[in-house]
Amino acid sequence: MALKRNKRLLALFGIGDPAAKAVAVYGDRCYRRTEQGALVIGYIDKQNHTTLEFWLDGATVSRIRPDSDELK
Repeated sequence: MALKRNKRLLALFGIGDPAAKAVAVYGDRCYRRTEQGALVIGYIDKQNHTTLEFWLDGATVSRIRPDSDELK
């Protein structure tokens, strides 16, 4: 999956949308972790050294965090 080529997909959903919407677009091949009490669903693009994380409040997206420095 190339997240850089899918930047336009971020326009399909945003903060306040259900987490299931993000999974429907990016798929179920993701990692899940907990940070600061929030469930985080993340996607890794190893080829482009990019991650995209969706922070959840319950089943709702509360933060979207792209990061291109994490994997360098």
